[in-house]
Amino acid sequence: NSGQAGTIRVLAGGSLDIQGDPSWFYNQGGATTVFDVQGALTRSVSAGTATVPTLSVSGTLLVSSGVLEARNNGTSSGTLTVGTGAELRFTNGTQTLTGTAVVNGAGLVDVGTSATLTSAGTWSLTGTTRVSAGTLTYNAATGTTGTLEVVGGVKGGGGILGVTDA
Repeated sequence: NSGQAGTIRVLAGGSLDIQGDPSWFYNQGGATTVFDVQGALTRSVSAGTATVPTLSVSGTLLVSSGVLEARNNGTSSGTLTVGTGAELRFTNGTQTLTGTAVVNGAGLVDVGTSATLTSAGTWSLTGTTRVSAGTLTYNAATGTTGTLEVVGGVKGGGGILGVTDA
C-alpha cells in the first residue's frame, strides 16, 4: 500500500520476473506509485494475479502466465506481449499507448473496471481483445485482433481494429 510516490524501475538492459502474485497498490492518497519498465518485465510461473500501479513500459513486457493487472494512469511506448493463456488487464485509470507501442501475442488483453485505454500504436494480437467494463479508444490506422469482445464497455476511436478469427 502506498501514498508515498515510490518508483519501481527496471533499467534499460535489466530484467525483472514477477513469479508470484504480489500486489503493489496506490491506495493511500498522496503521490502515485510508478512501475517504470525501461528494460524487460516478465510475468511468469503463477496462474494468479499480480497487480502493479501506474505501469509505464518503454522497454518490453511479457505476460507468459497468469494475469498482470495494471492500475491507475500510465503511458507506454514499448512492446507489450501476452502469451497463450495469459492476460494483461487494465483497470482503474487511463493508459495511453503511444504511436511506437506494440501490443501482440496470443493471450487476452482486457480493458476492465473504470479503465480507459487509448492506443495509437501497433495492435497485432492473435488472441482476444476484451472491453469488459472500460473504454478502448483505438486511433492507429489499422490493427488486428483474433477476437473482439465488447461486454459492458465501449470500443471507439478513429482507427480500424480488424477481427481475424471467424
